Amino acid sequence: MPYEVVLESTGNMLYEIILATGAVAGAITAIMALLIVIFKPIRRYLQRVFGTNKAQLALMRSEITSIYYKYLPSKSLPIYVRENLIMLNSVYVEAGGNCYIKTIFNDMMAWDVVST
Repeated sequence: MPYEVVLESTGNMLYEIILATGAVAGAITAIMALLIVIFKPIRRYLQRVFGTNKAQLALMRSEITSIYYKYLPSKSLPIYVRENLIMLNSVYVEAGGNCYIKTIFNDMMAWDVVST
């Protein structure tokens, strides 16, 4: 009989532990869901306001490509174009630009600089 009491009390403690663990897991899940609901719209807003989108990347890519083909025949850049190109390329790279622009940018950096 004493073993039955010990088993019964151990069973009750195990039940209490499982119940408490379930309550904690449920609370953590609820908190995570709440954080997602709160921060997802904020993240989208910040990306829209401060982030560089695909259209901006396309415009930068187009501008760098236009500069490349405009000055390709002479293989020389005016100094102001070179300075603007360096700034434009750094923003493009930070925004996640591709390696095609890196290739033509490196080609242009090897060209002569013309002072006008």
